[in-house]
Amino acid sequence: MNKQRTPCTVSCPGKVSQYTDPGKRNITLTTLPENNYALIPHDTSILLLQENDHWTLPRHSANEAGDIHRAIQEQLGLDVTVLDAISPGNRFKDEQTVDSVVYATDNHSLHWSPAENARWMGRAELANIALAVPEHHVELESWFDEVETGNIPAQRVPWARIGWFDGARAWIEEQVVRLGYAIVAPIEQIHVRAWSTVLRVHTSGGLLYFKAVAAGFAYEPALTQFLAAHWPECIPHVFAVDTEQRWMLMKDAGRPLRELLLKGDTLANSVYLEQALARYAQFQIQTTAYTDALLSSGCPDRRLRMVPSLFEQLIADSAVLLIGQKGGITEAELKQLRDFTPRVQEMCDELASYQLPETLHHDDFHSNNILLNERGYVFFDWGDSAVTHPFCSLFAALRSAKYRLHYADEALLRLRDAYLAPWTGFASHLSREQLLAAFDIAQRLGMLSRALTWYAVVSPLEERVKWGYEDAVPYWLRLFLTNKDPDET
Repeated sequence: MNKQRTPCTVSCPGKVSQYTDPGKRNITLTTLPENNYALIPHDTSILLLQENDHWTLPRHSANEAGDIHRAIQEQLGLDVTVLDAISPGNRFKDEQTVDSVVYATDNHSLHWSPAENARWMGRAELANIALAVPEHHVELESWFDEVETGNIPAQRVPWARIGWFDGARAWIEEQVVRLGYAIVAPIEQIHVRAWSTVLRVHTSGGLLYFKAVAAGFAYEPALTQFLAAHWPECIPHVFAVDTEQRWMLMKDAGRPLRELLLKGDTLANSVYLEQALARYAQFQIQTTAYTDALLSSGCPDRRLRMVPSLFEQLIADSAVLLIGQKGGITEAELKQLRDFTPRVQEMCDELASYQLPETLHHDDFHSNNILLNERGYVFFDWGDSAVTHPFCSLFAALRSAKYRLHYADEALLRLRDAYLAPWTGFASHLSREQLLAAFDIAQRLGMLSRALTWYAVVSPLEERVKWGYEDAVPYWLRLFLTNKDPDET
């Protein structure tokens, strides 16, 4: 999932890593990156490094789980997994961007010995030292509060809790044994967000991927398994699912298409994306016969008759709209949204009049959620999905092609036409002009669909991580209202 703007490890299977620092070497802080920080725990203490007359959390420049793990391992010899990106506090509220983030981690190197200029510190010691970043006291005091009281917010996702990784690893190992494989390298954490985390597993039978999803997207494992069973050629194979814990283990399904598209001649490479979009359209056409099954799997119902009421529910939630706050909806915009309600109904009625079947929609459909292998194109990451008008999927695809791949208008039109080509034969009752008219309406509603998806993400988040995503719903509602991208102003 991505706003389409720029908005957020390794441990041996079956045992913890036992790193011992030889010679108690000092860590040269002046060589370390200074962008972000890691909160690394050990029992009821956290790791701080001495910097002249101050102390600091370990620094790094990464913002992805795998990169953070590698940075900490290279600098300190510690084996960590990332829990989440902690709120940077009120000090950034009046700034345009957050340029420094504290990442909470789980420490798997229980026998690690600190260097001479590093120390495990408890709460009492924290009160008597000077931090290089005084504002970090907020995050550290909050962490100590949780450790001492055991009161962890119910909204916290499982993978952001100490010890979760060990349980997930045990389940993965059990499934790998059941498959007759062996794990041949440490399990890697490669992705952490508020809605999911992904682990990569190197086995004797090839690469596997484990994914855990938040409660709001609990349908994804079962939906992915259903799709893989019916369309194995274009959905990753699912080896195992735990619906209660919202886990799934999948087979590696190829190379991300974006990697190929970003290399070489843009015009020539765009053919691959045209082919992928045409295949996706064929896939959607095939899913039209399974609407009831898709809904039964828990896939969100955003059929056109539901959209007006969903819109009204969304704009009635003043908390998620951030009314009058930085990045939020203004009072004037709120009035415009309310006045726009009849137009939403008109758009849905007009789009429905073209009598195209509503079916599976991927709300974050772009080249990084498309894989390429020897059999063809594979579509994954179905957490951002719904049953609605199929053409809505192209909104994210075209937007990504424009801003991520820098495609010109001519190339974007070719992508649109490649996608519509299979629908031309399927919807023979429509002229090309009617098909294009339906497509245009669906692109506008695609903006609203993005707002609804982010609503499902943001609403249940705990406060300490909400800062990274809370402006997403207002952003997409504003785009839907004006039908004009801020980047084009």
